[in-house]
Amino acid sequence: MIKSFKNSAKKKINIIPLIDIIFILLIFFMLATNFRIKENIDFSLKATSGNSEQSDKKTLEIFIKNNSEVLIRNNVLSLENPELISSNIKKVFFNEKFDEVLVLCNEIVNLQNLISIMDIIKEQNIKDIFFTHVKNE
Repeated sequence: MIKSFKNSAKKKINIIPLIDIIFILLIFFMLATNFRIKENIDFSLKATSGNSEQSDKKTLEIFIKNNSEVLIRNNVLSLENPELISSNIKKVFFNEKFDEVLVLCNEIVNLQNLISIMDIIKEQNIKDIFFTHVKNE
């Protein structure tokens, strides 16, 4: 019962096809990947400190509270009703002939609430929108 060395020789795995498949997968994922640069949202922060230069522009102030409420000209509205907010902004902005909108919020406001207000304002074709935050007191 002597084993022959010819039968017990180790079988080798040919790795050339494996390398070919890896390169094909690499090329596929390189071509399938989207290399677009993410778009940025440009917005400016308006300084609320007392500047000696006063603008002649009339500014509508919208305050976003912590609990998803919006304050527009002493009207408290809920963010759960965007149609009411939109109609209120449209009525106040265009009837009283405001030039720009200043959105105020505290430091802990939900970013989604801020984006929702920005979308509502943009739907009204208002171009001058400024954002700032106020400190909690």
